[in-house]
Amino acid sequence: MPTTRHPIIFATWPTTCPTAPDPAVSAWVLVLALENLAVRWVLDSPPVPRERLVEELVALVTGYLSAPRPG
Repeated sequence: MPTTRHPIIFATWPTTCPTAPDPAVSAWVLVLALENLAVRWVLDSPPVPRERLVEELVALVTGYLSAPRPG
């Protein structure tokens, strides 16, 4: 499935996030996001195979880390 970039979000990033990224904050956000998704996957038992979940998590992390940021 092709990915869609949302130019409005990227165009407004500098005004919504005026500071350069902090690696410690980025790591904290990613750990909490991945941890919560993994826990919900176990508790909810959705019809999502493990391999598909891993692909989605990789896409989430890749998108988050590669998003254009100021600084």
